Amino acid sequence: MVRLCSLTLVFLLLLVSASAQAATYTASPGGLSIQDCLAQAVAGDTIEIEPGTYPESLAIDVPLTLVGLGGASCSGWFERSVSGVGGG
Repeated sequence: MVRLCSLTLVFLLLLVSASAQAATYTASPGGLSIQDCLAQAVAGDTIEIEPGTYPESLAIDVPLTLVGLGGASCSGWFERSVSGVGGG
């Protein structure tokens, strides 16, 4: 009985750790937009951005990684807003 409980616990731990892995989404001019990827992303995920022009406004509200593939650059108006930061 103890062995069965141990195996069940190991299986559950493996299941939880596999589902907790970060996902990677890829934005491309002919596919998902960057905002589409951001809408699916959760904290810790990565969004890869293929070369191209993306005329969109972005709202990033979770900590994640943005990776520009093939020498990406950003241009335009940037605004940073921090909310939920408290002081003591």
